[in-house]
Amino acid sequence: MEQDTSANTGRGVALAMAQAMKFTTAGVLEGTFTQETHQDLFGEQVVLCGGVPSLMKAAMETLIEAGYPPELAYLECITQMKLIINLIEQGGFASMFEKISNTAEYGAHTRGPRLITPETKYTMKEILNEIQDGRFANEWMKEVEQNQMKNLLEMRHKTAEDQTEKARRSIDTMFNNKPTS
Repeated sequence: MEQDTSANTGRGVALAMAQAMKFTTAGVLEGTFTQETHQDLFGEQVVLCGGVPSLMKAAMETLIEAGYPPELAYLECITQMKLIINLIEQGGFASMFEKISNTAEYGAHTRGPRLITPETKYTMKEILNEIQDGRFANEWMKEVEQNQMKNLLEMRHKTAEDQTEKARRSIDTMFNNKPTS
């Protein structure tokens, strides 16, 4: 309803539909379809499915390259992420920092900015621009239509065979006494 926000049509219809589907119980945030689409793609690529997993894998690889066992690196860099996410979701970043050790908090404040630099933010802006101007959509359509998703399937296979997945399978076998795929 981005183009028509009059009470009798666009905005009003959208709000009525949200109420009918009981989406308004917790509250409604107003936004356009374009905003939602861009934010969704950006969040997936830069944070949820791209950024955080890439950060977790890079951290795990760093520990393994330094001689730490893959299983312990996996538990430290990947399994514990859920705890931190839950703390942030429950009370925000400030609350999370209050609940972790002082050592962890100090390290977060002094090392985090060294990791996520102005260059990282610049790259994030580049990715957002690719979404906004249609370059990502064009790239994706080419991958689907011309390549029959060969690159995606290759990346998927490579991920399934990397050291993070091998460590996960090893942990699953140790703790569940059964191998997993």
